[in-house]
Amino acid sequence: MRTIRTLLLTFISTASLLIPISEVHALEPLQGILDCSTTTSGTCIESIYINTQDGRHVKAELTGRKSHMTLQYAPESINDSDLQEYSAPGFTFGGKAGSDFIPQLTYFPIGNRDCFYTPCVEGKEYIQVNTDTSWINGNDDMPAIHFPFRSTDLVCGSQTTPSLCYQPRNFGSDIEFEYHLRLPADFTYTDINARGARTFSSEKIPGVTSIDGKNYQTSIFKIRILPYSGFATAGADIDQQYGVGESDQADFVLWGKNSNIVKGFGSCSSIQGISVASNAFWADIPIWNAQDQALSVQLHGAHFKSDGSLNVVYFQARVTTAMAKCLWGVDLGKKISTSIQITYDNGSSPDVQTANAQLEGNDFVFSVTGMHLSAPVVKMKLAGEPKPSAPIDPALSAKPGTPGGGSQFQKILCQKGKMTKIVTGSKPNCPAGFKRK
Repeated sequence: MRTIRTLLLTFISTASLLIPISEVHALEPLQGILDCSTTTSGTCIESIYINTQDGRHVKAELTGRKSHMTLQYAPESINDSDLQEYSAPGFTFGGKAGSDFIPQLTYFPIGNRDCFYTPCVEGKEYIQVNTDTSWINGNDDMPAIHFPFRSTDLVCGSQTTPSLCYQPRNFGSDIEFEYHLRLPADFTYTDINARGARTFSSEKIPGVTSIDGKNYQTSIFKIRILPYSGFATAGADIDQQYGVGESDQADFVLWGKNSNIVKGFGSCSSIQGISVASNAFWADIPIWNAQDQALSVQLHGAHFKSDGSLNVVYFQARVTTAMAKCLWGVDLGKKISTSIQITYDNGSSPDVQTANAQLEGNDFVFSVTGMHLSAPVVKMKLAGEPKPSAPIDPALSAKPGTPGGGSQFQKILCQKGKMTKIVTGSKPNCPAGFKRK
């Protein structure tokens, strides 16, 4: 079983990172990323906006207040930086935060070690962005969470010293955070993992800016928050039975092309290409299976929420045109077929409410709603439309449903036991062993 030692989390795929520790060769120190108006570093926050579902686009402003974070990943890898507070005019967040929030951004350059988990790992390059309501006004006098379906409310703290749980400070709104970040021009975010997310998108702005002889790019990231169920006990299993509170603090990690964690994409690992978003507690980095021609992501989290209701989650994966071309060899501008398959290690039914795959701009988007936790695996495929093996009679070309003319893009649902698969194409058929549902 997988365990976590602390609540301060980054997205990790453990198996791909457990490599021998070699000689320390840190090229750059860890650093917090601050607002561009207050730092001489080229890597910074250009602006933050909050978007609402009724069309408001509000720019957040610095309040001038700061907190501080010191986080040691290894003896030689320490993030010691200020955290700046922003205000969002017209919004009111939970607790004593008012309209204030604090983004926590960390740049972890290649060459540093990470001993935050056991054992230590290296070969990581990432930027993490976490957004929390402000705590500078003080903690809230909030009542402890009561768990009527458990024998005790002492389920937080450590396993040896359990304590009461308290509801996290939440934003409490269906809002989207829009980050404009100035990043090193040579930092390619091959994969992005987002949690506490209803939707996520990224856009790299063309062109570079030169600052002190170094080149930088600007990228825009949008994350629409959606509460996820967490756990509190240090050493708890990620896929535990019950959650201990629902948090809507948006969090995403940009995995750089130099990371060992993205080397599984082979020759495609240097392409800005995949983002995964979910309100599951944890989403593993996507795994590419060249033999099966499938992209798989496993989700993790408590089976039940803190109130005892079933923890049902949303999943979204975006694949850029360039990455789709590299992995599957398909042109997203032409007719393609798709499939989405959800499986559980214990063989339980996926009970999927909706699964969809469609082209949105320059990204192909897979989405699934209605999955329960814990630990479902979402497998996604793209394929070009097969070419006819024999010449087409011109007289048939105008008839719907015939290859080469007048065909419609259709989706069918196929089932084999407890496995469900969506097949899309001009004349979709269920794979061998599956029946049309």
